[in-house]
Amino acid sequence: EKNNFFSAISPANAIRATEEGFRQRIAADPEFISKTIFEVIITASTHCIARGRRNILPEIDFVIAAILTGVFGRYYAMWSVARTKDYQVGPEKNDDEKGSNIPNATSWRDKVPTNAFQPTLLDGRTRPTLASRFLAIILPMPKLFRAGFIASTVGYGLTWFLIQLRTMLIPHYVAATKPVSVPHAAIYTGFFMAIVSNTRYQLLQGIVEPFMIDGLFSKIEEIGGHKENEEGTMLGWVTFSRQLKRVTIISVRYAGGLLGSSLNIQ
Repeated sequence: EKNNFFSAISPANAIRATEEGFRQRIAADPEFISKTIFEVIITASTHCIARGRRNILPEIDFVIAAILTGVFGRYYAMWSVARTKDYQVGPEKNDDEKGSNIPNATSWRDKVPTNAFQPTLLDGRTRPTLASRFLAIILPMPKLFRAGFIASTVGYGLTWFLIQLRTMLIPHYVAATKPVSVPHAAIYTGFFMAIVSNTRYQLLQGIVEPFMIDGLFSKIEEIGGHKENEEGTMLGWVTFSRQLKRVTIISVRYAGGLLGSSLNIQ
């Protein structure tokens, strides 16, 4: 049993589980990787903007802690409630083979989608029930609270350590910020992620991006008929619509990130 326990938490198994998770998320959303990169950049920049240009240097202690906490916390929230799909399911597989790709297929957790608004479960064909969609919002909350608690403890704990070190080295330096209780900040961040971040990414990745943005620009491309010119290159306006779609997704995520950072700071 001890060997099974240590093998379950081994780095190799963790890497395999992460790779599997990425494949499932990319199968449901081919742009998931690029969105995760943008999310990290957006998180760091929106925390600085929310603080205000004049407050960044005087409040550098909290800016660093907020960025460290935000990058880890938001990325984990985005990952936890992202849409998933079994990347191995294909038209050539029969029903038995499809079901075999889902571990413990009879478990009630396998009937709960990772995002409350995704159209199907992991198998790509079974529609979630209303109860399972509700559970998709509730189940991530403990994990998100724990992730927010840990991220805030590490972020603000590191900042507290740096402040103490600076006080030792430069006793006469007076900081512009007041000390923050690390446990209180950790609890607040945990609840913030479990409720606010959870709701935000459920809606963003489940409704706004796949149905509103993707749906709108898919119709725009359908109007063009996916025609190609004689050289085999895509028509300029179709290419432009795809670039505009990326800009729209980034803008929506940026606005949401700025709002979340402002709420978190307040």
